[in-house]
Amino acid sequence: MSLLHRPPTIVTMKWGNAYSSHEVNVLFRAVTANTSTRFDFVCMTDNPDGLDPRVKTRSIPLSGLGRMPDGWMTRGGVWPKVCLFHPELNDEFRQVLFLDIDMAIVGNIDPLLVDPCDDLIMMTGGKRWKRQDERLSPQPNSCILSFQPSLHVKIFEKFAADPLATMERYSNDQEFIGNAAGKIDFFPVTWIDSFKYHLRRYPLVDMFAPPKQPKTSTRIVAFHGFPNPIHVVSDGTRWSRFPRVSWRRPQWLKEYWERYSAP
Repeated sequence: MSLLHRPPTIVTMKWGNAYSSHEVNVLFRAVTANTSTRFDFVCMTDNPDGLDPRVKTRSIPLSGLGRMPDGWMTRGGVWPKVCLFHPELNDEFRQVLFLDIDMAIVGNIDPLLVDPCDDLIMMTGGKRWKRQDERLSPQPNSCILSFQPSLHVKIFEKFAADPLATMERYSNDQEFIGNAAGKIDFFPVTWIDSFKYHLRRYPLVDMFAPPKQPKTSTRIVAFHGFPNPIHVVSDGTRWSRFPRVSWRRPQWLKEYWERYSAP
């Protein structure tokens, strides 16, 4: 199939021990159940063991980076995400929707798979997202990205020119990506709930009430940072940190996890 006629590719990244293949499989099955758009699903990983056989795999493209410092993959953000813009991918992917593994797909995501043309479309962070107020200034967030790889190679090239200086200048990958991108846009804030900002109860209240259910307008619930979905649904696992004291587990998330854990 020519590149022009290839469907969108949904990409996630897994390396090291931060996430399991099971968590990738849950994401894949949730995506499959919540879109009518034809797509390919690719996990960029250093270990494909245990992945659903329908998940395509490839290594994270690192050529051109030279010798990188120890720990660079988790230093001040998730720097391997700049490899999503590697020129090697131009011949593989026509259009990419990138999703972090710790996303819960709770609504139809067809609108996120619309061709972004020459834009790099990002999830917004900061006060705009926390307050879900489009009037506030956006802040680039790389948890979810939509783009055509061939139009954004310069992001990788800028990083590869001097990775150490880039990591010193920018506090994390998403700040760099947002700055290095040419034409940028953002997904509507109402599409993506934060588990921490929008669904968790206030401190002390969370002792008695489980996290809220996502709104009907929500398409994705983002579990940025701690906890991840698997922490919340796994009995016997502590999923709160001081000053939070949450221990009640949301029924909607337990049902979600059970449904998409099945092959």
